[in-house]
Formats: sequence, C-alpha cells, structure tokens
Amino acid sequence: MCAKHIIAAGIKRVVYIEPFPKSYAEQLHSDAIIIGRVKAEDRVVFEPFIGISPFRYRDLFGRDQKRKDDDGKFKPWIETRPEPIVKLTVATYLSNEAAVVGLFNEIITKKIEDGLIEIVDA
Repeated sequence: MCAKHIIAAGIKRVVYIEPFPKSYAEQLHSDAIIIGRVKAEDRVVFEPFIGISPFRYRDLFGRDQKRKDDDGKFKPWIETRPEPIVKLTVATYLSNEAAVVGLFNEIITKKIEDGLIEIVDA
C-alpha cells in the first residue's frame, strides 16, 4: 500500500534504512518502481540507505554507559588510545539471510540422510 501511495504522490526517490522482508512492491509495481542505487527518469527509485542509521548512531559514537569494568574498577577515559565502543560484528541483512539459508540447508540435508524427511515431487 505504501508503494502505491508513493507512486501516486509523484515521489521520485525513496531511501530506506532496512528492507521490508514481506514487501511485494517490486513485483506489483515493476512498471513504476525500481529498486537499487540507479538513475531512472520514468520510475520511482527505492534505494538502501548507505551510512550509519539513527538507531546505531548513539551506539557507535556515544560514550559507553558502563563506567566500571567487570571487576567493578573505574574505566579510565584515555584519548590517546581509542577503543571501539561497539565490539560486535554487524552483519548485513544479506549476510544474515545467507547464513540462515546455509544453516537451513545443513539441517534439512542431515534430516534427509537420517531418513526423518522425504522429498516427494508433487
């Protein structure tokens, strides 16, 4: 519904932070929208945001809320030796999806080998 209203409003470019996984906008409105970082005069361009999202900005650039380490000792602020505040590896949406598909394939293959699942052509 949102894509339909965006097209009707005459908007030429939409930048989104995260894709909506259940969206059928591209299939339903392929004549009116294009997805990706491209130039198109005759269609609405939906492109992913490149940069730091508002949700992660504070996590990346704000001072860590913990003022003490795990032993309860004060953590000094040393500007000459910067350390990343976020120590997580942030995977992209596509990397996460590929990892889940790979895990799913491993599980299904194991269940087929163990005789717990049988694939039947319909």
